Amino acid sequence: MIKYKNMPKLFWVTGRYGSGTVEIADYIKKTLVREQTIVQQNIIAKEMWGSNVPNCKFVLIHEHELRSIYQLHDYSEKGIVDFVAFVQILCGFMIKNNIIPIVSILSPFYEQRKTFIDENDGVEICVYNQNTTFNSENYMVNYEDSSESENSIKLDITEKSVDECFDDLWNLFMNK
Repeated sequence: MIKYKNMPKLFWVTGRYGSGTVEIADYIKKTLVREQTIVQQNIIAKEMWGSNVPNCKFVLIHEHELRSIYQLHDYSEKGIVDFVAFVQILCGFMIKNNIIPIVSILSPFYEQRKTFIDENDGVEICVYNQNTTFNSENYMVNYEDSSESENSIKLDITEKSVDECFDDLWNLFMNK
């Protein structure tokens, strides 16, 4: 069972293309929903969870699912900035309605991510995989890695299972 100090209102999973962000985001949602169900069925005391969690919904936001809605065809710097801004507006709406977004999109610009995450009591999970074979230069040359901050966790998933990565993530998260 995971014991939460402070449940973020937003999970923003970022990394270069092919690094494993989608898998980590999916696993975060699956785990949070499973644990939420355990609490709602009174299998454990609600005091073990943050008071805001049991009534929240968790929603995955993946880039490939939003491309058709937003009609993302412009992979220039301006096109990507505009797309990320659209996702941030969507996340803001969700947060105001007690929904916790779990975001996994191309969001290469550090300040754009950090400002939004900080303003919305979120956490950025920066996924790294040294074995990535996908050539991200074909999509975005200017990806800006995150620096260590209070709302940022760096997660190296090289040669690890998703379970191992999630355990590492939650240990890092609990020590924040």
